[in-house]
Amino acid sequence: MNKIVKNIIYFSVFFPGVAMAQIRPDQQGSLDQPSVGQAFSSISTFLYVILGGMGALSIVGLLVAAIDYLVAGGDEERVGRSGKTLAFSLIGLAVAVVGIVIINIVGGALQK
Repeated sequence: MNKIVKNIIYFSVFFPGVAMAQIRPDQQGSLDQPSVGQAFSSISTFLYVILGGMGALSIVGLLVAAIDYLVAGGDEERVGRSGKTLAFSLIGLAVAVVGIVIINIVGGALQK
């Protein structure tokens, strides 16, 4: 079962990049040169997927930290561990949101 999960993750991460890297010939048979906008679009799509996954993992981390805090029952070690998990999850979520904002700002500047 573990091997199946690893293969699914591997194929879902690496094969979309391979498919996006292909170049289509135009009607005369010569290769089109990709513009900066097309290159940025491909890169930004890849980054959106990575940052979206990072945000989803951060939200899962927030939920795990909250549940761990609730069931800690006053145990100092578990409360401290859940606080650290909460802090790291919030930092990860903030990095994902800031990354998406930066991509949108750069994309808007390139379209002008």
